Amino acid sequence: MPMGMDPTRRIDDRPARLIFTPVFGVAIPLITGLFRNIPIDSPLFWLGFLYTTFISFVLWQGNRYLLPKMGSEPDWMLHPGKRLAVLLVKSSLYTLPTATVLVYGWFWLTATPPDWGVIRSTVLLTQIAVFFVAHTYETVYLIRLRSSDRLAYEQVERAKAQAELASLREQIDPHFMFNCLNTLAGLTEEDPERATDFTVALADVYRYILRTRERDLVPVREEVDFVRNYYSLLRLRFDDGVELSLPSEAPLDASIPPAALQTALENAVKHNEFSAANPLVVSVEWSGDEVVVRNRKAPRPRTPETAAVGLRNLDERCRLSLNRPIRVMNQDGYFEVGLPLKRVTAKVVAR
Repeated sequence: MPMGMDPTRRIDDRPARLIFTPVFGVAIPLITGLFRNIPIDSPLFWLGFLYTTFISFVLWQGNRYLLPKMGSEPDWMLHPGKRLAVLLVKSSLYTLPTATVLVYGWFWLTATPPDWGVIRSTVLLTQIAVFFVAHTYETVYLIRLRSSDRLAYEQVERAKAQAELASLREQIDPHFMFNCLNTLAGLTEEDPERATDFTVALADVYRYILRTRERDLVPVREEVDFVRNYYSLLRLRFDDGVELSLPSEAPLDASIPPAALQTALENAVKHNEFSAANPLVVSVEWSGDEVVVRNRKAPRPRTPETAAVGLRNLDERCRLSLNRPIRVMNQDGYFEVGLPLKRVTAKVVAR
């Protein structure tokens, strides 16, 4: 019986062959009456089942070897009718002559006159069984082929996502450094001592960026420590113009894309006007499966062209790392960014 499979994608059909080879070898001669002239108590009657099981084995193995060579054309999805026709023709080219010779051989071995009506019905039923089993294996082949295609597609998409994420991570460094160097240049002229402190703080901040640049997610507590260091840079530049409110406790079971809080804080600074007399207050709060960065709006007359780059980058990184976008709310005089968190559920071990 056949196994119409691509040789590179064979399944383990040994259980099926072990069961159905004797089943067909017994059932077909009983249905067609191949042994009807032999008494049931005759040893020859039972030896006949061994012979027909042998026929079943020869046909199964032959088709199993030949049918995979038909390849993948015609395609099942595009031309199912042609595929079935080719399957029927190719299985018939081997099955019909082989089965005819072997069934005729039974009459020759038993020295009885050949009954061509019985031979025809036995060969025809055998061909039907062959086609049925061939179609079953072709169906298994089709399912596995589609599963393999889907897996390959998912692997390509995963590789694409990883490449996009790596590209987005690479954008953090020049974007961040460009802003910091502009600030440092201004401080060098205005206050060299503060410029020195800014340089030291910048080194600590950039060390974190270098350490996490290959990571998709970092623990929230690490990110909070980082944003505190970044806030110290803002204090050196703007004095009391920016205030950051952080909760005393950060969730222990959550992760976030690196530099996510810093990006949201930097976005608030870029978009709003502030001064020591009227500072920009940015609050950070934990809310379920996200962290919310919120500030009162005081829009600048002209927003820098690069102001939206950071949030777009951050949104893409969250989509790729967490399969969730950031949430932006701009209403009632407030601007709010919700950053998704990945929660780690502790496993409970039964005692």
